[in-house]
Amino acid sequence: PVLCVDTTASSAVKKKINKAFCEPGNVDNNGLLSFSQYVIFPYLGKREFEIKRKAEHGGDVSYSTFQELKEAYRTETIYPLDLKNAVATYINQLLGPIVKEFQSKELKKLSSQAYPSPSAAKGGKAAAQERPVDISRVDIRVGKIVQI
Repeated sequence: PVLCVDTTASSAVKKKINKAFCEPGNVDNNGLLSFSQYVIFPYLGKREFEIKRKAEHGGDVSYSTFQELKEAYRTETIYPLDLKNAVATYINQLLGPIVKEFQSKELKKLSSQAYPSPSAAKGGKAAAQERPVDISRVDIRVGKIVQI
């Protein structure tokens, strides 16, 4: 289906990422690390991969290369929740311009035409308001990348 997003996109992404399998120290079968390597690091360019965390949990850390991040995860310097929070933050940064674009009246109208409410589809009265666009309908899967 068409990518549809709303203002709750940030929380929906975080919820989906928090469900991802992410075993401590496992760098071989870790979809979040693969996503970081092939999507986030290229997106960052020369900027560092930053993990924000409270001082009592070690404070903020940053990594210049994927290899540094991978080694920190392997040695459990960073933990699954650290990685999940950082990946969710970067996915939300990537989705930000898309979310903004989908707030236009034209795209909201297009979305409501593409996905009519059940009552409108059955011949009933059309909804008085346009439905909010919902990112929770987007299927995001994070897994092992086996081939590019």
